Amino acid sequence: MPRALRKLLTGLACVLLLAVLAELTARATEPGPFTLWDRSPYAEDPILKVRHKADWRSHWDGTDYELDSHGLRRSGRMSDEANARRILAVGDSCTFGKGVTDAATWPRQLEHTLRARGPAVVANAGVNGYSGRQYAEVVRRELDRQAYDTVIVGWNSNDFDSVVRRVNVAAFEKHGLRTALSDGTRDALGRLALYRWARSWWWHLRREKDWEVARTLANTHPEQAAEDDAAFEKELAHLDAVHALCQARGVRLVMFLFPYESQVLGGLDQRELQTRLEAACAARGIACLDLAAAFRAHALAQTPPAELFLRGDRYHPNRDGYALVAAGLVRLVESP
Repeated sequence: MPRALRKLLTGLACVLLLAVLAELTARATEPGPFTLWDRSPYAEDPILKVRHKADWRSHWDGTDYELDSHGLRRSGRMSDEANARRILAVGDSCTFGKGVTDAATWPRQLEHTLRARGPAVVANAGVNGYSGRQYAEVVRRELDRQAYDTVIVGWNSNDFDSVVRRVNVAAFEKHGLRTALSDGTRDALGRLALYRWARSWWWHLRREKDWEVARTLANTHPEQAAEDDAAFEKELAHLDAVHALCQARGVRLVMFLFPYESQVLGGLDQRELQTRLEAACAARGIACLDLAAAFRAHALAQTPPAELFLRGDRYHPNRDGYALVAAGLVRLVESP
C-alpha cells in the first residue's frame, strides 16, 4: 500500500475516532441515563396524529423518555387516599420537559411542593409538538380514564399567530444555516448529541444579535406588530372545548402561557397576547397565570440576569424556570 494512502487512511480513522468520542461525550452530558442511540417514543394516532408509546423507555432529542402504561411521563398512577389532589398537566414539550429530567419538570416540581402539604399526584400528559387542537382530545381521554379535580393546560405562544410568535420566527428561524437545511436533514442531524450540543452553543452565542433583530422587527414592521383576531378566536375555540369537558365533569381548569426567552431577557415586553387571554379567561371563569412577569422579575433581580431557559434554546425553560412555573401554580391550585 502506498505510503500516502496509508497516511490518508490513518488520518480518516483518527478523525472518525475523535468524532465517535465527541458524540459519546456529548451524550454523557445530556440529562438522564447514558444511551448509545436515540429511539423514537412516538406512535401514530388517528386523532392526535402522534402519541407517546406505552411502557416505553428511550432517549430522544436530548431528553430521557420514561413513559408509563398510559404514555404519561413517569407515573400517572393516582393516590388511593380520599383527600388527595389529582391534577392533570396538559401541554407541549414545555410541559413534558424537553431537555430536562423528570424531576425538573413543572408537573413534578408542583407535585413535590403539594405533597409537602398533603397527598397529591400530578400526571404529566405533555407531548412534544402538541398544540391547542390536541389538548381537548388529551383531556377527554384522561378524564374518561381517571378522575381528576384539576386540569392545568400550559399553552405556548407559538400556538397563537401572535406578535411574539411572528417576531421570534422572523428573527430566529428565517436566516442563516437553519434555512439552508431541509426539515429532513435537520431531523437526521438532531439525532446526534454532538450536533445538539453545537447548535445550542451557537444559538447561545448569537442570542444578543437575534434579540436585536427581533426588537427591530417589532418596532419597524407594522405587519409583525398586528394581532390576528381570526387566529386568536380559532385558538380560543380549543380553550372552550377543554373548558366544556372540565365543566361537564366538575373539574377546575387552570391555564397559563409559557413566555419566550426574548420576552424575559431580550427586551420584547409584548403583553398583547397575555392581556387578551386573561380577559377571555376572566369572562369564562378560568384561572389564568401570568408567567412572563414572574420570569422577568426573577431574572432581572440578579446581575447578571438569571438563566431560566435551556442554553441556546429560546423557548424551553430549565429547572429554575420550571420552579417558577410550579410556584405560581401552587398559589392558583390552593386558592378557592
